[in-house]
Order: sequence, then C-alpha cells, then structure tokens
Amino acid sequence: MKSHDMSQKTPLPERQVEGQPVTREEVERWLQLSHQAHEPQAVLEYAQRAMAALPEDSRVQESVQRSVLEALNHDAFAAFLAETDKNYVITLRQSRPIIVPKARAQPEIFPPPHPTEGERALGMVGWMTLGLLPVGLGALILCPVVLHRALGVLGRRDAETRERRLGWLAMILASGLGGLGLLLTTLFVFRVIG
Repeated sequence: MKSHDMSQKTPLPERQVEGQPVTREEVERWLQLSHQAHEPQAVLEYAQRAMAALPEDSRVQESVQRSVLEALNHDAFAAFLAETDKNYVITLRQSRPIIVPKARAQPEIFPPPHPTEGERALGMVGWMTLGLLPVGLGALILCPVVLHRALGVLGRRDAETRERRLGWLAMILASGLGGLGLLLTTLFVFRVIG
C-alpha cells in the first residue's frame, strides 16, 4: 500500500445547495479541479459534480471517463450496478455509485430500414424463382431487370465490397434462372406448337 502525505490531500468541493442552479463557471471550475486533483476519489467527486450539472457536455463526459480510468489504474475493481440508454452506473471499491456515460455508437438496426441496391437486386432474384412456375415467363421477363440493377451496383465506384458481392451474386443467379426460364418457355412453346 502507498502511504499518502496528509498535506497533499486535495480538498473536496463544497456541496451544491439543492434548488440553486449550477452556473457554467462552477462546472468549468469542477472540471479544472478534476484535472488538477491527485487523489482518485477527489477526481471522481469533481467529475461527478460536473456530470450532475451538465450530463450532455462532451468535456464533462470525457472527464468522468478519464477519472474512472485513473481510479481503475489504482485499483482494478468495478461493480456494475445498472444501465440506462445513455449511462452505466458502477461502483468502485469504497465509493458511492458513479454514473459513467456510454462511449459507444448506437447499435445498428437489423434488418436495415432501407435495403441497399445490392439487396434489392438479390431480392428480385427471389421473384424470378417464383416466375419459373408459370412456364418460366416470369423469370424470362425479370432477368433483364435484375441484370440491369446488378450491373448498376457493380458500376458504382463507391460501392462497398459487400455490395459488389451482392451484385455479382444477383447477376449470376439471374443469368442462371433466366436461362432456365428461357428453356422452360421454349419447351412450352414447342409443346404447344408440336
């Protein structure tokens, strides 16, 4: 254990009187004191005061995250208490609960609300498969449309790798199903004629 000199202890901030609004200057002072404090408990206290006053401020959020990391560098114990949409609530060894803002992007919605061009082209291949039932005419009619969309995806310079792969897959499947549709239509025509 490290021994701390009592003369170097950082004084804790005065408690805010309830009902009185916190000024921006007070929050700035707490942030400054949080950066200057030497004890992890004092750093956390200052940062939490600023967080309570301005939870959406990016500088305040960064200060809380930095102070929690510094505290964890001294003692790597954190207990998870709760989670909200914007924050985690944790406690460190011998500390009161600490609100830590989440520092991650929102998860992607799956399936995406708007399909990409490659996904639309691949979806039309499903309609081509259904078009094989009426003597292959549906697949034969949809084949040029799907090929046009797939070539449009492949022709875009800004298309992602995934989009290019979907374009190639749609083109290959459309060609195969179009050929099968042509064969079925041809057999039907020869059956009717002959």
